[in-house]
Amino acid sequence: PEDFRETDNIGLRSTGGLVFLDPDAPEAVAFADAFVPETACNYGRASKPRSKRIFRSTFPKTIAYKDRGDNSTLVEIRSKHQDMAPPSIHPGGEQLEWDGEVGEPAEVDTNTLTRSVKLLATACAVARHYAPSGSRHDWCLTLSGMLRRRGVTEEECRSILTSSAEWAHDANAADRLTEIASTYAHDADDPYTGATALTELA
Repeated sequence: PEDFRETDNIGLRSTGGLVFLDPDAPEAVAFADAFVPETACNYGRASKPRSKRIFRSTFPKTIAYKDRGDNSTLVEIRSKHQDMAPPSIHPGGEQLEWDGEVGEPAEVDTNTLTRSVKLLATACAVARHYAPSGSRHDWCLTLSGMLRRRGVTEEECRSILTSSAEWAHDANAADRLTEIASTYAHDADDPYTGATALTELA
């Protein structure tokens, strides 16, 4: 205590097997529960609740997933980094607070955490660049085809489209699930649209 003044903040370092998940974009904060494994060690602030999630995993460095349109950060897996921690005061004036009782960070293997965060980042990008009304049927078919070609499962694709459709206030979100099902119903050898068609639509 004698090393701190009353107004000082404190930080936690992601070393010794700790990694911090930082859903930076508002979409990532909103979608994280749908994609990221649970952990008993979460904190945030009023405007970004549960926006820091701590895990035990192995990452040699920080990995940032960005929107290729404006290069803004969507979500990061932070390693060998220092993050402001409760009860610090954020520069915006809000106090950081633990989410409920603080428990042990969940142990998650590197591949599982990486995949879940990639899916989260994908959902954020889809939500940001959601198709305008009038072209959503074809857009969803081509998006589903692109995701399938990249190894995304039908269940994962549904989670991505469900989250992004809600964010984009798509009144026909149920139709998106039908379009996903039709794409994944194709046999592996059947032709279906993908990235080329999606690029043309976008």
